[in-house]
Amino acid sequence: MPQFISVGGKWRPKKEQVSIKNTFGKTLKSKYIIGPDGKHSCEEGQIFIYTGPDREAIKMLKEENVEYFGRDFKNDPEFLQATRNMGFNSPEEYLTHIGFDEEKETEKQAKEAEIINKHELPKEAEEVAYLAGGKDTSGNKNDFIGGFGSERARPASEAKTVKKI
Repeated sequence: MPQFISVGGKWRPKKEQVSIKNTFGKTLKSKYIIGPDGKHSCEEGQIFIYTGPDREAIKMLKEENVEYFGRDFKNDPEFLQATRNMGFNSPEEYLTHIGFDEEKETEKQAKEAEIINKHELPKEAEEVAYLAGGKDTSGNKNDFIGGFGSERARPASEAKTVKKI
């Protein structure tokens, strides 16, 4: 799934980091890759680390033949009309009124843009598995589950098994 980040209303690709095997049939050279020898190149069949703009987001932008999605919010016709409707003479007057600090916002967005989306396998976690819709709440503990195929029939109270997912 492509990842984007908005800076002032313009949506650009977010950064990603992923380990990839070179199956392109040629030596790759790029400032975005680090090969097994630590250089910015990778021979065919070797695994390299790609750290750069989200590849799926770049693909979407290329398909639309644009540099970014959206537009600068200060030039958005709906925003301009809304500020006029509220009685402000300009968007800057409205932004000053609400306490918008462009420098702080730009700094905040720059920090967020540096966050890298790493494609890692999810960690294993323990889960309590309840079979047949949950706990045995009948009070008699006479409910049985299982007994299909090679699984033995057992009381529903034994259904609380811990498994790795």
